[in-house]
Amino acid sequence: MESVFTKMLNGLEPCVWVGQDQEHAAILEARPLLPGHTIVFPKIAPDALFDMDPAALAGLMKYCQAVARALKAEIACEKIGVLVYGIQTRHAHVHLIPLQGDAGEINLDKIRPAVSTVDLESMAARLRPLIK
Repeated sequence: MESVFTKMLNGLEPCVWVGQDQEHAAILEARPLLPGHTIVFPKIAPDALFDMDPAALAGLMKYCQAVARALKAEIACEKIGVLVYGIQTRHAHVHLIPLQGDAGEINLDKIRPAVSTVDLESMAARLRPLIK
């Protein structure tokens, strides 16, 4: 069964692209924990992060670093947090979350209202040129 990320890559599910290269893609989370919450995933579809070939995992982390640097440059934050969960979506992926250092910032149980596509597109447009 195709993952939601594979469907996004194939244009079958909507998303707001932050960037992509030959092997990886980054999208803005539609229901972010915090503004700028980005999901980075490989274009191949391993179920779990640590199922990946070591070189592929290193490549994913290198792309995550480029996206995290763009987030840090664009969004006022203390640092970029990293979350790997992957139970609901069976396709390895990494959440990059701009953090302020406040207790409970990474709480998957908190209510996360949807952000408008217009606002997500605006943020993505600011982030894209910063990914290097």
